[in-house]
Amino acid sequence: MFSRYLYLSFILFTFNSHTLSAQPKAALDSANRLVEQHKYFSAFQLLRKADPNDTIPDFVLAKENLLLRYFAQSIMHRLFGLVDLSPDQKVEEIRGKNGSYTMVNMDIDSVLINLTQKYPGDYRLHKGLGDFYREVELHYGNNWFIPTEQLTNKAITHYEKALKLNPGAKEIYPLLGELYLQSGRLEKAATTLQKAVQSVPDNGDAHYNLAGAYIQLNLPAKALSEARKALEIYNDSSWIADTYYIIVLAHQALKHSDKALEAMHKAVDFMPGNIFYRLRYVEMTMELKIPAYKSETQKIIRQYPDDPRVYNSLAQIYGKANKTDELINILRHQAKDFKKSSEAFATINVFLAQLLLDQNPGEARKYLIEAKSTFQKLKPLNQQALDYIDSLLKHLEK
Repeated sequence: MFSRYLYLSFILFTFNSHTLSAQPKAALDSANRLVEQHKYFSAFQLLRKADPNDTIPDFVLAKENLLLRYFAQSIMHRLFGLVDLSPDQKVEEIRGKNGSYTMVNMDIDSVLINLTQKYPGDYRLHKGLGDFYREVELHYGNNWFIPTEQLTNKAITHYEKALKLNPGAKEIYPLLGELYLQSGRLEKAATTLQKAVQSVPDNGDAHYNLAGAYIQLNLPAKALSEARKALEIYNDSSWIADTYYIIVLAHQALKHSDKALEAMHKAVDFMPGNIFYRLRYVEMTMELKIPAYKSETQKIIRQYPDDPRVYNSLAQIYGKANKTDELINILRHQAKDFKKSSEAFATINVFLAQLLLDQNPGEARKYLIEAKSTFQKLKPLNQQALDYIDSLLKHLEK
């Protein structure tokens, strides 16, 4: 829940000055300059020309980093679509979209595994394998050649081997700690992430993940401390919102209800499009008997008027608090804000009927008939919604 994927190192191409001659160093420098100019395919061509058989660790790692960071298309992380962009273009803007890309092949893990046998003391090769398996899991999950759990275990194994070869490789601690956390190895996660924040104190994700580990280890005071450090580093609104949610959990564990609600409000402010946070705010204000839950519910319905999942969640929240009648009244009022020909109007009527099935079958039937009439006129036809309405009408006939 708390794990956040870290991006690959900002420095793409490094080299071992004891193993590379002036000419290969120049090739890496040239590739770096092409990457700075967003000429990703040209950079890869240069690297492949310098190391056509994938036998030189520095070039292989440079190729891996380029492919994993700057692909426009990927097929199972075996084939990668690369393109030269203009300096003002970002690859994230075109990734996954149709376009003209040159596909290049590289079996990154196979190449790196072969190199670990030839260069058993080079920790960077194991780190490269850890990076690869971690990125595959991020992009493909269980849709790759092996299950997610095996990908995680492979990444962990190679990060551990890299640290055994070079305990001073501080860039690995945040990555390994994150994977321990992701796989539920909480004690190992906390220990590794403690080393991460000590060795890389300006890594916000390390503090964030350590806070998450502390929450799950029932150490809320320590979680608060780490989350606050993450807030000092983050500038992305979604990351800030996620961190505030850890603060919510920490304050709740410490029985600080008011502070928890304040943090929840900040999470919503920083990420208003996160429906989970919005619903949690409704639930928390309701628990504290603060009337704001009603207005927030109305805002949510206006923003997600035709999303059945939102209505189901609201029904659970209000039902748990024995306030279903309040939700019914809110929905009745909100229905007036939408045109009778709209999907939103029909959806609200369906959920009003669902809430009234046992309480007032006659009124429920009225709402269902009105919803069915509206859905029948909408294009394209929502057969799933019509079938659901028919099932509810049959239920009323019993």
